[in-house]
This record gives sequence, structure tokens and C-alpha cells, in this order.
Amino acid sequence: MPEVSYGVLRCILEHMKFDTRITLSSRCSKIARVEKSIPLHVNELSFSSYLVKINKTQYEIVSEEPKMKDETPNQTLNLRSTDYYSNRENREKIVKKFPSNYGKEEASRKAVEYLLGGRNSIRVNIFIINRQSYHYMQPLFGISTMKVRTFRNWDIGLPKLHPLIEGPVKELGFELAHPTDFENPIARTAEQILIWRYTFNQLDTWVEVHGNIPNKDVMIEGFSPVWTNVKIFELIEYWMKTRKAVGSKFCVRRATGGSIDVFLEKTKEQFGGTIVKVEDTDRRMVTEVTAVSIKLDSRSKIVVHETILGSSSLFRLLIKVMADGAEGQNLVY
Repeated sequence: MPEVSYGVLRCILEHMKFDTRITLSSRCSKIARVEKSIPLHVNELSFSSYLVKINKTQYEIVSEEPKMKDETPNQTLNLRSTDYYSNRENREKIVKKFPSNYGKEEASRKAVEYLLGGRNSIRVNIFIINRQSYHYMQPLFGISTMKVRTFRNWDIGLPKLHPLIEGPVKELGFELAHPTDFENPIARTAEQILIWRYTFNQLDTWVEVHGNIPNKDVMIEGFSPVWTNVKIFELIEYWMKTRKAVGSKFCVRRATGGSIDVFLEKTKEQFGGTIVKVEDTDRRMVTEVTAVSIKLDSRSKIVVHETILGSSSLFRLLIKVMADGAEGQNLVY
């Protein structure tokens, strides 16, 4: 059989399933060196305790003796892959065995290094960190890099993954544990931030914290009783004082009841705004909506209106800064 050229081998490996690439690499050192240098395109990469999921294949640390307890010393641990696209007979296989002196924690770190270590061209569409799994990624710092489109963090606190993830990410979703989360390099450079919920209640700095978020596109995904009309007005006032940049957006669910028309009328009175019609380009289908336009300076304005955004498809309030003379015209009453 003729030898496959380097260029052809790279092309073949790049279009193989990841678990097949890993299997070939483990059996041939020459292929391993080539395979690590080839871009790895992953739709979903997820980290959990003792478990890594790459696309539809799950890699898990398991004992060779299933009846043994996790804390049993000197047991042989294996890295098992489960491919949910395969038929039932070929679904599971042992990818790697670890020395008997390895505990589950050490085996998990070594497994992550084995799967993803030494790769500087990982492209991930959706990157997920679940509870208590951040430390499993630390062995990759300095030996691997990845570009991520969507980063979803379910761990407590926003982990510092900038040594691994090249910014900016397009979308970052997380639970806000503390205002210092916004100082995280990944958070500061993300194109869009989604805050699912809050685990802190520093109400005295609430408006200042949110007003100084460096990202232009911010959505509060979950409901928070803090976002009353008063707090929303305070945020708008803060934006006016600080001359928020054109293109900035802040989307939130109002905690205060009442119709949007009443709220917009109060907003107009509060800030001397004007009722206008604008095209809501943030919806899936562009829709003409009623809004309040508040002059910011000679070149920009703050526009406030209701929209439908987020995974729950609920009505939310959208506050955005637009260039003066952009979309929208006054309504005649």
C-alpha cells in the first residue's frame, strides 16, 4: 500500500471524528505529531466533574472494577468514551488506562491533557463549564489555546480562562457572583454578555456597577426584583451623565408591573424625551414599535422600547444608544 503524503494525511485527519483521531494518534507517534497540529473544530465542548463531552462523545473516568468505591486506593482507572451516535454494541470503549496510583482527580486532569493538550488551533462553537470542573482545565494552560464563539459558565464565579481562551468570545453567559466578575478579561472583551441570575445583593452600587460594564451588548436573562422602574431610570440617568457610547444596549425584564405604554410615558416625562416609532431590528422579524427617544448630545440619543429577546421569548425592556438621525421618526398625536 503506498504511503500517504503529509498533505493528504492532514486533510484526512481534519475531517475525521475526534475520537477516531485520538485512536489513531495513540497507535502511531508520527500521526500523533501531525494530528495535534491540525485545527480541531468542535461544535460543543463541555466540562463536568470527572467528565468531558466533545460533540456527541462523552469521555469519563471510570473504575476497572465498577463495584469499588471512588475513594478505594490503588484501583485501576480508565478513560471511557461513549459515542451516542454509534449503535449500542459499539457505543462504549476504553480509550486509555491510568496507573493504579492515580486518584480520580489526577486521572481527570491527565485525561483532559491527553485529549486536548498541545493543540493551538481548537475552534469551539459552544464551550460549557459546569459546577466544580474549572480545575480540570488548568493543565491546558500554556500548552493549548482555543477560540470560542459562545461561552456558558455554570460554575460559581467566573473562572479566569484567558490563558486558554483567546478573546473575544461572541457571547458569554454566566451567573453574576460579584461585581469583580466584570473585571475578568473574558468578560471585559465579550461582544455580548448574558447574566442569567445574581448571587450578590450590593444594592448601593447596583446602578454604578451595571452602568460601567465595558461591553456594549448586555442582557439580564433572568428576572430580578431589583429592576424596578426607579432602578431603570437611575441607569438611564447614569448613561446620560457618562455619555454612553453609540451602539450600547441593555436589555432587562421590568420588575414593576403596568403596561409598557404607561412606562414609556413616565420615561418621556422623567427625561424630557419624545415618543417615536422605531424599527426593532433586535427581533427575529423587524417590527415597528413605539419608543421614547432621549437626546444624549448633539450626535447621539438614548432610545427605550419593549422587545422580545432571550431564550424565554418574553417581553423585555431594551435601552440603547443610537446615533442621532438614525432610525425612527416622531409620532404625530
